[in-house]
This record gives sequence, structure tokens and C-alpha cells, in this order.
Amino acid sequence: MPSKQRPRITHSQNLGSSGTQDELPPAPSLAAPLRPVPWPALVFLAGVIAFEAWYMAPSLVRSWYFSSDEYVLVAEVIRFLHLDFRQHFFDMPGTPLMMLTALIWLVVYGAAAASGLGPAAGLEHFTFDHLPLLFTVMRTETLFFALVSIVLVFLLAFKVTNWAGACVAALVLMMSPTYSSYTSFIRVESLSMCLILGSVLCLLRGLKSLKEEPWILLAGLLAGLAAACRFHSITASLPLLLLLLFTDPKSLPVYSGWLKPAWKYTLVFCLVAACGIAFAITAGYLPNSRWGRILTSIWAKAFEVLYSLALPGAAVSAALLIVHRFPKLRWFAARVQHPRMLLLAAGCCAGCLVGTPTMLWKPDYFFRSINSYSTAYFDLDRANWPLLQNIAWYLKFYGQIIAPDYVSIALIATGAILILVKRDRLLMPFLISALLFFVSKPIKLVAAPHHVILWLPFYGILAGYAVAQAWEALPTRIPYAAHLKHVALVILLVGLGLVMVPGPKKADDATRFTENRLQNVGLATEWIHKNTEPASVIAISYFCFNSDVFFTWLRSLEVPVPDYVFDGREYRIWWGEHSTLQGQKGYVCAAPADIKSIKHTVDLRLPGEGTDPYVDKGFHLLKSFGTGPDEMDLFTFNFAD
Repeated sequence: MPSKQRPRITHSQNLGSSGTQDELPPAPSLAAPLRPVPWPALVFLAGVIAFEAWYMAPSLVRSWYFSSDEYVLVAEVIRFLHLDFRQHFFDMPGTPLMMLTALIWLVVYGAAAASGLGPAAGLEHFTFDHLPLLFTVMRTETLFFALVSIVLVFLLAFKVTNWAGACVAALVLMMSPTYSSYTSFIRVESLSMCLILGSVLCLLRGLKSLKEEPWILLAGLLAGLAAACRFHSITASLPLLLLLLFTDPKSLPVYSGWLKPAWKYTLVFCLVAACGIAFAITAGYLPNSRWGRILTSIWAKAFEVLYSLALPGAAVSAALLIVHRFPKLRWFAARVQHPRMLLLAAGCCAGCLVGTPTMLWKPDYFFRSINSYSTAYFDLDRANWPLLQNIAWYLKFYGQIIAPDYVSIALIATGAILILVKRDRLLMPFLISALLFFVSKPIKLVAAPHHVILWLPFYGILAGYAVAQAWEALPTRIPYAAHLKHVALVILLVGLGLVMVPGPKKADDATRFTENRLQNVGLATEWIHKNTEPASVIAISYFCFNSDVFFTWLRSLEVPVPDYVFDGREYRIWWGEHSTLQGQKGYVCAAPADIKSIKHTVDLRLPGEGTDPYVDKGFHLLKSFGTGPDEMDLFTFNFAD
């Protein structure tokens, strides 16, 4: 029986307009047929996961007040447990992880109550009496999704290359020191990565399906949920998804009738809306309206950003409306303006909204988060550097994170060159998406290792491609060829594991190192509780953050906190500004590691505001705990006069 084939469409059919039919020639599907995974690959994958889990397990039970990055996420979980969904923290925003944790914690509480271990006072007391367990639950989720992401990148690499390439891709991702470091405490990157990889797998599945619409919509939904975990993930997922659709070599399928003119109406709406917004801003109507004044009060550069987006948006909409009128560009218009692109975009919007519905009833906090990135998140050290110097520094900084050893550099570079030489249509979108990271953020934005985490699977696939091509090139007709190929691959994988930087091992070492500091933080906290006046002011800098800072942070986010956790002292989260201590006296807890941030960085932003309690007048060293990098110091200060 002949196989069913979906009809091909032309650009004129797509837009519902008249014109010359310009069909693309038929070609094989991008997605490879389903293949069973060989058992040696499964054994290797299990070993990779076991290696990661073994070295990352100690981080699950580190001191619960380890990092302020965790405080804000746990704070929102506690808020949701009170059935208050007015989310305040939108930096990531991480809402799906918060919601998932709240559900898991309800199950934990229900199990404790059923077994008689839960307190009679209710859920709030149970939560605050078991805060270390709550932190451990969220860290376990982070590690769990990191392990799942290794499996997903293996499956994706296996789908687009072969099992040799899949093994290398999984190994490169697992060994990443940056990914391991940010998996050792509560973060949203691992969940976001899982959703991105799942989105790409769904799209590839749809491209070889007779009914691709549900798969493309699901791919968009997963990409949108990934953005709800980490907003900037959309710059990693959407370009790859769009490129895979654009480069799909098979003929374009015909969609339902109501979808045919969708692009035309969408572009007309976008053109009118963009022109209207630009005119309203230029005329001063929007900025001077009540809504505009509210918006600029919480997002200082709101209309500056909207205007800079409206003009290009209008130009792009107009260009896409007329591009099909040029015969040589009809193939491009047919690809770009196919309903599948709109379906993907609609799925992304729906997924993001479903994942972060809290922005609808708390938009002011959402815009304040955007405002902080547009005003205070720029690297003041590099602000005045020449452009070429900035570019060189930028490439070197992130290059060392992507490929921390020479082996990784060689594999990624070789894979990229082979993709270009072979003009591999399936792998080209992965290469382009990997390179797009370097233009995904302003070059003078504060550089941080976690910015590149969501692109690491793409670099792993590039590294795996080089090995996959070598595997395919090995001879198969000589005696025992299959056995020799397997032996060669095993030797290569073992060699890579021995020479690459072991990210999980480094994360384990870092966990044990920070625990020494946190023990001194605990000793300093105990001394404060026993030896300072009940109503005294205690300013605590970053490396001294303790349980009291967590409770203070909860209150600043308007999270309900029971009174019994406070001891009457006024704990302050202190970032180094000298003016916050003026007219007062009390105590400061700081560490030598804090000096750069509380002195140098603050002075760059606010000259003269930085503080160095080790040398500034008015501070007197009172007590020290530990030595060297683990040292915690308590000072008295008196600026009451």
C-alpha cells in the first residue's frame, strides 16, 4: 500500500491570495527515523548519571541558609502555600518551579500529618519548623531535572547524529563545571533546560508526522514554560525552533482553512499597532496618560524601550506584507509566513502565560525586575572600555565557560567546521543557535557564568557531531570491524572523561569548602544571639548571610512569617552603603571576601558610599571566627553622633 503524503502548498495558498504557484521540491524529512538505542550507550548513560548524582548528592544537605539565590525562590513557595499568588520576585521568574515545590510540600505535609508527625498548629508552623527540609526538597528538584536534562540531550543528539555523538554530548553537558555549580543549589536552569530540550524533541517528532500541528503547538508550549522558568531562555529555544522549521526540506503541508490567512491579518494588526504606539509616544499621549505615569514610575525606560521596538516592528511587519510580491523571494515568504510559524509562536505565548500567570495581577513587580536590568545591571568596570576590548574580554570570558579545557575546545571547533563543510541542514540550526548566544545580551551587561547554561546542550551536540562523523567514517567491511569500533569508542570516552574538567567533582569540592564558611557563619550567629543587646541593629553583608537574614528577606517580600522566629533585634541586609548606618550604632558581620562588593563596587555606582569596616573609622573589630577564606568577623560601629 502506498504511504500517505500530505499535499504541498504554495505561498499563495498559504496567505489565501492569488499568485503564481511556486512549490518547493520534495525532500526527505529533517527528523531521522526512530532507532533503538544500543545497550552499550545505555550503560554509558547510566554511568554518566551515576557519576553526577554521586558527587552532587552532598550539596542537597548543605546549610539551608547557603545562598540568597535560594531565599527568593523559597519565599515565593511559602507565599503560595498561604494561597497568596501575588508573586513579588520576577527576576527569573521561576514560577513553574515554585508551583511544583508548593504541591510537593503539600504532599510532604499531608504525609507527616497522616503519620502524626505534623504539628497541630498547621502548615505554617510545619514549614518554618522544617525549613532545612524545604530547602533540601527544592535542591533535589534542581538536581533531578539536571539528571533528566542529561538524558534528554543524549536522546536529542542520538536523534540528529548517532549513539557515539550522543554519548559525547551527554558527557560534555554532565562535565560542565558551570552547570554542575548551578545545580548544587536551588536554581531554575535545569528545569528550563529540560523544557527546551523537550520542545526541540517534540518539534522534530512533528516534522516527520502526518499531523504535525499538535506537535508544533506542544513544542511552543514547552518553550513558553521554559521562558516562565527563565525569561532569557526564549533567546535559546525560539531561534532554534524557528530555524528547524525554516530549514525543513520537506514540502510544506496544507493547514486548516481558517489558518491560511492568519499571517496576513496578524501582520496588518502588528503594523497598525506598532505605528499607533510609536505615534502615541511621540505625541506625548501615552507618557502623559495615567497609565503611562504609572508605568514609568515602575519602569523608568518603558517608553524609550517601547518606541525603539515599535519602529523596527512596523518596518518588519510592512516588509513581510509585501515580500511575497517579489518572485525571487516567494520561497522565503512561503517558509517564513507558513501557519506553522504562528502556531509555534502562539504556543510559546500560551506556555509563558500559563507558567507565569502571577504577572497578570502583580505587573508592577514584573516591570520593576525589568527596570533593574535596564538601569543597574551593567558592568561599571567595563562601561568605559573600547568596543574591541569589550568584545575580546566578552568572548574569552564565555568561551572559557563553554569549553573549559582544550579537549572540549577541539571537539566543539571540529564539529562546527564539519557542519559547515558538509552543509548539514539538520545540524546547521544548532550551530547557528550556539553562535547566537554571543549576541543574545548587551555586551556591557554584567557577565555571569549562568547566562550561557541554557546553550550548553547545543555546544555538547556540536562536540558530539565530530565524534559521530568519525564513527561513521570508520571501516565496516574488515573482520571484527564492529567490535573494533566499539573498543575505539570506549577508549575515546574513557580518555575524554579523564582529561576533561570534572564539573561534578569540582562542585562537590566547592560544597565542602563553603560548608566550612557556613559553620563559622553559624558560630557568629550564635554569638550574636547570646551576647548582643536584644534590640540592637545587626548589619549583615553577603558572605555572612544567615537564618536571620532569610527571615528579614521574607518580610521585605511581604511573605507571612510567624513572630516566634524573630528575637527582637533589627537585622539588616547590608550591601555596603555607608549612609544606611549613619545616625545609628550596632554591629556589623562581614568577611574579607565582601570587601570588593561593599567597597569597590558600591563606590563605582555611588562614589564615597562604599565601606571597608577593616580600615574605616568608626568600626572596631570585636570577634573573629575562622581564618583565611572562611573567616567571619564581627564589628561594632557607632555613628549615632
